[in-house]
Amino acid sequence: MKNPIPHTKRSGSKRISDADRAQIAVLLSAGFEQGLSVRQIYYQHLDSGERLLAGERMFYRIAQTLRDPVVKPARRTREPATVPTVTATGPGQVFVWDVTWVKGSHTRVLYALHVVMDLFSRKIVGWTLQSREDKNVAVMLIEETIKQEGLGRVEVVHSDNGSIMTSKDMARMLERYGVEQSLIRPGVSNDNPHCESVNHTIKHHRLGLEVYDSITDADESLGLVISAYNTTDYHSGIANFIPEQVFDGSWVSTAQQRRGVLRRYYAAHPERFHRPPRVKVPARKVSINASRVGDEYLLIE
Repeated sequence: MKNPIPHTKRSGSKRISDADRAQIAVLLSAGFEQGLSVRQIYYQHLDSGERLLAGERMFYRIAQTLRDPVVKPARRTREPATVPTVTATGPGQVFVWDVTWVKGSHTRVLYALHVVMDLFSRKIVGWTLQSREDKNVAVMLIEETIKQEGLGRVEVVHSDNGSIMTSKDMARMLERYGVEQSLIRPGVSNDNPHCESVNHTIKHHRLGLEVYDSITDADESLGLVISAYNTTDYHSGIANFIPEQVFDGSWVSTAQQRRGVLRRYYAAHPERFHRPPRVKVPARKVSINASRVGDEYLLIE
């Protein structure tokens, strides 16, 4: 075929006129300035009672040809949420808590495990297992934990922002004890990383099960898991000491004992070391969303 007509320049009985195209472009531009979408502009035109210029799909096609960014609908912006920052320089100062779900043996049967952890020592200082989330149970758990493990010391309680965490009863109770409430940003689980980690540890612990026959069975088994975690498990986040040791301060004597053992081993076999061994100790402060403190050690002299 000689001198073919480009597809974009072909015209037929179904093609709308240039005048109608220009009028649609005007409607789209005016609608975009008001923040309307193409669909809203089309149906507004359809319901106006005026002559219909084209179908909805044609409105979208013409909208794609409008390159001027000024006439594009503006997106609504949301102010970024404030990043929560909490810091503990000793046990009992900051409690973090969350709710995780453990599986029952029947389909869709889940149990709500409420866990409260001391941020500095990683010790689980309070927990309860319920058939569902309950704000009243949560308030009682946090209040009892403050009384038993941190009365007079707790400065901040940090948690997710679910309904049981943000209830008015919870806020009033914390205010009564003079404790600040800290909440994560919506959808940012990294704002509560220590709780997310301990939840995973509990659910996949060597003494636990993947599923439980009943809530009583789960309560007994998880009690053993949490007891072992607190009193026998070495935690990499606290220099491989046991959470209970860091919470009550007995880690100091254990660190000195490790230092003595390594000193004797180094004296007997110095050729096995490039440098004298060191005993890593827990950090002096533990923070969420703050600059990390470098590792600290006891030198072997």
